[in-house]
Amino acid sequence: MVEDSESDALLVLRALRRAGFALRHRRVEDGAGMRAALAGERWDVVLSDFNLPGFDARSALAELHASGLDLPFIVVSGTIGDETAIELMRRGAHDYLMKENLARLAPAIERELGEARVRAERRRALAALHDSEAVLREAQRIGGVGQWRRDLPGGAPWCSDTLFALFGMAPVAGEDALDALLTRVHPDDLGRLLQAHRELAAGSERVELEYRIVHADGSLRYVLECAARSRGVEAATPRLIGTVHDVTAQRAAAEALRTANARLRQMSLRVLDAQEAERRAVAYELHDQIGQALTAVKLDLQAMTPHLDAGPAVARLAAAIHTTEEALAQVRGLSLNLRPPQLDYMGLEASLRWHAERECARAGLALDFAGSVGEFKAEERCAIVCFRLLQEALTNVVRHAAAKRVRIALSAADGRLDLEIADDGRGFDLARARRRMLEGASVGLLGMEERAALIGGEVHIDAAPGAGTRIRVSLPCTAHAAAA
Repeated sequence: MVEDSESDALLVLRALRRAGFALRHRRVEDGAGMRAALAGERWDVVLSDFNLPGFDARSALAELHASGLDLPFIVVSGTIGDETAIELMRRGAHDYLMKENLARLAPAIERELGEARVRAERRRALAALHDSEAVLREAQRIGGVGQWRRDLPGGAPWCSDTLFALFGMAPVAGEDALDALLTRVHPDDLGRLLQAHRELAAGSERVELEYRIVHADGSLRYVLECAARSRGVEAATPRLIGTVHDVTAQRAAAEALRTANARLRQMSLRVLDAQEAERRAVAYELHDQIGQALTAVKLDLQAMTPHLDAGPAVARLAAAIHTTEEALAQVRGLSLNLRPPQLDYMGLEASLRWHAERECARAGLALDFAGSVGEFKAEERCAIVCFRLLQEALTNVVRHAAAKRVRIALSAADGRLDLEIADDGRGFDLARARRRMLEGASVGLLGMEERAALIGGEVHIDAAPGAGTRIRVSLPCTAHAAAA
């Protein structure tokens, strides 16, 4: 906990204990204390106030990044605006909430711990794959690669001892060498192998074929054979040469990675679904509870005005009404950004148009919106992903592009939904942005691409300095006819 107020820290701890967490914590107030805490013990999450004497959430986030640890970083503050919160999220913070609303803290921590486990499992899967590949390379170095060659026409074949060892056989010399090896090839693959050899002998420059062999111990193994035409001792004599190596472990590792990726994708989808469900619940609470309460306060204040004589009290009451109106507008804006209700009853195209018009009007951008998806309601997950991608793209345009016009096109065909967002702004160096993304300095592009990839979609970005930016999104999306 990066917190200088002991009483505020106690309130946070009490809220978490009430939510069922068993806690072990340390409270720090500066960079030195945070570095010592991160280096000395293992932690699950970092909770940080925004402003401390001589220290703040930005510095705390920088200390966490410098430590190399992948921990959820959640800002819990009593004084933080939306602009500052968005900046912190772009720097790598995972969530933020106000101290007056600690009821959200436990669900936010549970969600971020789940996402941290997903990231950890991805790292473990990649580490396991790298380890498997290292073991495979070492095994090939120790055992060698099987080799064979034959001079044409009619030359006797030669096979290395390592090739026979790979097949689990004792070496065989002379004309019977290749025939002996072929007896170990799986019957369903033998025809393909013989055809590849005939094509090579007839003039093909190179063949590459993966097939199965039945090892002497009875196990089924996969081997990869690469063969090519060469020249024998005499330049005019063609020679066929080939190498064979066991790829069973590599296939098993690839299959394990595919399985891990599929599991990670399912976990990530569940996390995204949980996020959207929470966004919807928070948006409804903001709109229906807090929004209605602020509206009631505003009406009560306005009702008091006619009963006061002119003077300081009237001025203060007018200021209070203005403050309440601003708070009400902020609550409504937050509610709309968290979960626009248009998605639930207007359909995707109308929701995208509404959001684009709203953001462009705020930023003073000219908008060209072309939609041709017709009267249909996209499946919820596809619609949410499409809306979030448009939301992120327009946020980037408003904040970074210095554009004057934005063009948006939405279409659907052959079971796919296509969205294009283009601006006439200053553009950016895409290669440099991707390098920063891989270094962890920027997650915007990565977030868009991963969000689309989770449902089998793609994001293509065309950008160059001074040439504007174009983002093309293609999502698999089942359309359902809208009810009359």
